[in-house]
Amino acid sequence: MIFLSTITASTDTIILHEQGEHSPIDSEARASKVKCLDGSTAHTHLGVSVGDEELIFKAVVSSEEIAILERLHRNYAEITIATSTGVYSGYIFSLRWNGYLANVTLRKKARLDV
Repeated sequence: MIFLSTITASTDTIILHEQGEHSPIDSEARASKVKCLDGSTAHTHLGVSVGDEELIFKAVVSSEEIAILERLHRNYAEITIATSTGVYSGYIFSLRWNGYLANVTLRKKARLDV
């Protein structure tokens, strides 16, 4: 279950239930690999932060919920995202729907519940 809401007081609040497989955390480390002249490689790993994470999922939505998702996507640069892993500030990066199946990608900015 994923809860999305605006930071300000508003009626644009929605609870979505993920359908099937989803990625609770999709992130890449801040790492690089460089080939050295002596034939070796140099690796750097600078960690992973919440801001590197994306949440990608599918949800069955009604026409009213599609309207709310679209408003959240178009009108708000920051929303509150609550999932089983925590509460975050972030935004809807991409939103696509076909019939009543929405494909949503959320990008997290910061964790709010620590």
